[in-house]
Amino acid sequence: MGGMVNTFCPLIKDECKKDECVMWGGAECLVVEGIVHCRVFSHAVTAGEAPEEVVESEADVKVLHAADEDLADEAFRCLAQKGFQSETQFFWRSKGVDKFFGPATVREKISRVEEILDKRMEEARLEREQHKREEERSRMPELIEQCLRWAKQNGLTKVQNADAESFLCDVRIELCDSFNKKMLRIKVSEKLKRDQGA
Repeated sequence: MGGMVNTFCPLIKDECKKDECVMWGGAECLVVEGIVHCRVFSHAVTAGEAPEEVVESEADVKVLHAADEDLADEAFRCLAQKGFQSETQFFWRSKGVDKFFGPATVREKISRVEEILDKRMEEARLEREQHKREEERSRMPELIEQCLRWAKQNGLTKVQNADAESFLCDVRIELCDSFNKKMLRIKVSEKLKRDQGA
């Protein structure tokens, strides 16, 4: 596509963020590239011309000969390096193939690989969430004591949902597990009640 003269992005209404954007394909914007491809295809159809069948390149052949599992593993590692915040098109471009406008055989191959990749990414997401929950639970005793002191300082006799959220906001801690939030609220409320009866 060549270098971009106008670097204003209408999607974010700001200057192009390039590598900071999930739609940046290493050297160019994937959104712009897709629009250009669609316009070329549309003009061909409007003119009554059948779009030419894309010929497999050397890179296409290499991808076609690779095992689906191996490509999924490689794509997973690539996305993991970017914190799973990037589109897979970035990976396929690094392999020299086009996810959307390459030969039909390559698109079918990519579809199979991404099915495997999607399952692995979901498994990884669940694993990260489980690790986060376990990490949160290990911190609960300390967090309960912190919240108890905070509640007393604020003259509370019981901790409601809004109170727990306010406390977590004050100490800049985010609990992803709703059960942990509920446990925090209940345990602190129990301690407050027990202290009042002492």
